[in-house]
Amino acid sequence: MIEIDGSLGEGGGQVLRSALTLSTLTRQPVRLINIRARRPKPGLQPQHLAAVKAAAAISAAQVEGMFQNSTALTFAPGDVRAGDYRFDIGTAGATSLVLQTVFLPLALASSLSKAEAAPTPPVSRAWEPDLQRNGSSEITLIGGTHVPWSPSFHYLDLQWLPYLRRMGFDASLELELAGFYPQGNGQVKVRIAPLTPQPWGERDSLEIGGRGVGQSTPRIGGRGAGQSTPRIGGRGAGQPTPRIGGRGADQSTPRIGGRGADQSTPRIGGRGAGQSTPRIGGRGAIAPLNLPERGALKGIRGISAVANLDTAIAERMRDHAL
Repeated sequence: MIEIDGSLGEGGGQVLRSALTLSTLTRQPVRLINIRARRPKPGLQPQHLAAVKAAAAISAAQVEGMFQNSTALTFAPGDVRAGDYRFDIGTAGATSLVLQTVFLPLALASSLSKAEAAPTPPVSRAWEPDLQRNGSSEITLIGGTHVPWSPSFHYLDLQWLPYLRRMGFDASLELELAGFYPQGNGQVKVRIAPLTPQPWGERDSLEIGGRGVGQSTPRIGGRGAGQSTPRIGGRGAGQPTPRIGGRGADQSTPRIGGRGADQSTPRIGGRGAGQSTPRIGGRGAIAPLNLPERGALKGIRGISAVANLDTAIAERMRDHAL
């Protein structure tokens, strides 16, 4: 059995998730110690626990230490089974990270089931997935879809998944309900087709450059930026560049707040702003919005929630004017 120290490197949850994926793919038992030892709250938290349960469910694994705050885990996987699964994190934990833990094993489930493997003892399960005869899988993930310190749904859909498709994987993502911190309650549906064998010569090329930012990449603020590069504020910025607030700004440039701003320019908060101009905060501001309660954002898909919030603000401003 392979033993992995979870305090290595950054000592976070990625050590755990990568170990689970590789263990499931190779059917090699693994023991992890010092799980998330370098985090303020070490051990398995809800999102990490959901990843363990998901990996165990798809591989009929025998697991020891699968409970919250556990800092040690033994994971012995069996055969990976394609099918329909539902994983509820129970918090705003990142659905994207749970998906990344089980994606490769499910995509390769058909290949893994054909490989020779040592016999494993039968495992008692409280439920059985609805197996897909063609080797496809469908996963429903419930939790956070747009939360800090993790890839958002739209990153997976627009960046991560296209690269996987270029490597031959066939999958689709659907955002059924957005979930934000701290409520969570988002829902994502993932469909994963079995990987079709394909000669490498027929695959699209995949080239990923090294680390670093090209000099032609626009920079925003910061010292040392090229003067030909668009800059917003910061020292040494070219005066033709639009500035937001601050002294010495070109008076013909739209300004938001700050002294000397053109009074005909919309201002957000601050003294001296025209009362006919929409104000957020400061004296004479409209009453705070009562945002929807948990679960009341059904139908909002991803960042379209911003448009709904803008509409709500406009309605409140209209009522205040009346």
